[in-house]
Amino acid sequence: MNPGQPIRVGYGVRAFVAVLLAGTVASLMGCSTASAGPTRLAPAITLDQLDVTAFGPKPCDLLRADRASRRHLATPGTQVAGPNGLVCRWNPTAARVPVFTAGVDLGQGLEEIYRHRGEFSRFEPTDIANYPAVHTEVQGAGANGRCATRVAVADNALLVVTADNNGLSPPSVLDPCSDADTLATEIMGQLLAGSP
Repeated sequence: MNPGQPIRVGYGVRAFVAVLLAGTVASLMGCSTASAGPTRLAPAITLDQLDVTAFGPKPCDLLRADRASRRHLATPGTQVAGPNGLVCRWNPTAARVPVFTAGVDLGQGLEEIYRHRGEFSRFEPTDIANYPAVHTEVQGAGANGRCATRVAVADNALLVVTADNNGLSPPSVLDPCSDADTLATEIMGQLLAGSP
């Protein structure tokens, strides 16, 4: 080998260097992709997050009797099993008032609902008491019959209020999502006031 002459690299060495460089680039790209995570779909909670764990086993405590009576609901409410845990069911005491249920979902936040939005026949972002929320209606529930308002009270907790107009005669003057919003607003008022 003469000084100043280029070093000749055989095909095997070039192939090895190419594989080594490709592996390094791939691992660097993998690191940056893995740390980024999925894009957030749901709006963030900008107010204080609320601890609603005490209402999981006692959903009827979400609404005091005086507040339920003001909304023409029979008290006390009845605790029943819901799709994601216990809920409280209030029957109406006046015409054109739907049946309501309310409970807390401690297993998922609003982000999870956004990621499964295709499972709902109705999905409308809204807010209740300045907390992000969404109206959902399950497939086959009827165009005007039932709506759930899901309020993000914490990153991993939802207040879920459902208004069911099915079987009402005459039906509610509002659409079920507006009815659910009204009761959700009443409950949020109680939660934010810190009253039991």
